[in-house]
Amino acid sequence: MKKNIIKGILLLVVITLACLMFGCTNNAENGKIVSISVDENVTYVQGYDISTFDISQIIIYAKHENTKDENGEEVEGTVDEIACSLSYVKAEDKASLSQVGMHNITIYYNGFTCIFKLKLYNTNVIDDNTFYTVNFYDESGNQLLQTGTIKPGERAVPPTEVPVIENMEFIGWVD
Repeated sequence: MKKNIIKGILLLVVITLACLMFGCTNNAENGKIVSISVDENVTYVQGYDISTFDISQIIIYAKHENTKDENGEEVEGTVDEIACSLSYVKAEDKASLSQVGMHNITIYYNGFTCIFKLKLYNTNVIDDNTFYTVNFYDESGNQLLQTGTIKPGERAVPPTEVPVIENMEFIGWVD
């Protein structure tokens, strides 16, 4: 009997520690989480300077299920804002967090998965003498259609003549 009580207490301690370490955010008060998301207007459009970037700057939005009020009326579920942690990031994506560029990042939170675009840039290395050469090639990648030079942050001007391929429609150039 004493052994069972000790086992029960030990199990309770382990569960409590697990909740403290990994977070038990699915409380009944807010309802069950039904989805997670990240604001790509911040992560992709604005992006982050890699010299000051920290994964906790990314906010995970955890949407809770709709609930009913005391009158039985449906109430929109709440949304929690959770600072992302490195432990939520897919193992294969962690190295990308220290590299300049556009990255697809996968995060796991409370049984849900969210894949989002992350732009990391470095403002410390740009000077007035930095230029990039941009080349536009045909669909085979063999014929150079146009070349140009741009400064960091500028967009290249694509060729005005669009490629023509039989039975295909050209929809645009890829970054």
